[in-house]
Amino acid sequence: MNYPNVFIIILNWNGLQDTLECLESIHKLDYLNYRVTVVDNGSTDGSGEVIGKKYPTVKVILNGENLGFAGGNNVGIRYALGQGAEYIWLLNNDTIVKTDALLNMITETEKDEEIGIAGSKICYYGSPKQIWFAGSELDWSRGTSKHIGLDEIDIGQYDHVKEVDRVTGCSMLVKRDVCDRVGIFDEEFFLYVEEVDWCVRARKVGFKCIFVPSSVVYHKASVSVLRIGIWDKVF
Repeated sequence: MNYPNVFIIILNWNGLQDTLECLESIHKLDYLNYRVTVVDNGSTDGSGEVIGKKYPTVKVILNGENLGFAGGNNVGIRYALGQGAEYIWLLNNDTIVKTDALLNMITETEKDEEIGIAGSKICYYGSPKQIWFAGSELDWSRGTSKHIGLDEIDIGQYDHVKEVDRVTGCSMLVKRDVCDRVGIFDEEFFLYVEEVDWCVRARKVGFKCIFVPSSVVYHKASVSVLRIGIWDKVF
């Protein structure tokens, strides 16, 4: 198959050990054309420098301050676009990916030129058969977008590719055309809702968002947000 150029962007904020474990899993991917960028979001533990020394092939961008999820990732997205990225895979630093997670997302996305954003099936790192995310639908009357399958045991009930209202920024594959046509994250959203807004804007101009269950990611849910006193599952 054709292997489009993918830039994997990982945002780090005082999360050295998690980020190193994430990078270790990424380096086992069976995809043949990807580059990794770590954006250090103003860490005070020196983790950005340590990551650069341990993984010299990884591009490390050091932000002077914490720009939030949207602002920090945008730094990486702009860099990737400037380097000619065809796809951008945003990945939380507190995740471990299966070896075929990227390949399976690309395979499904390449089937339809209208697909602009894809998301993985995400399970809990500490309970790998328990679902954290299997897609999401927007409830416009309530202004909410709950995770489909949240906390359910995975017995294959969501193992079909489907169009969804949005995916989560925990594992979010975005086609370059989306960035060119609708822009990137709105930095008015410091933390949370930014990926919802991006998916809504993309769908508004005709792009599809899909859930790809064969792309499996394990998430240490809430690790980053608990450091700053914000709880998981609020949206």
